Amino acid sequence: MKNKGLKKAVGEYQQANASGYSFEIPMLNKHSARVFIPNGVTQEDLDYLKLYISQNLPGFLDKLKTEL
Repeated sequence: MKNKGLKKAVGEYQQANASGYSFEIPMLNKHSARVFIPNGVTQEDLDYLKLYISQNLPGFLDKLKTEL
């Protein structure tokens, strides 16, 4: 699959109902993936989340591809 270019995420970040923050990642088929971060998050939580995603998301996506 050729890279069709990444859509910019500017404006996709928003506070969600005072319970936390959401981030939408636009997909090529006009759907979106979403990440939700609850209020009260610390810098350590964000650092952990970044590390967790970088280490685990590639494997998750590979497993998901086999189900499609």
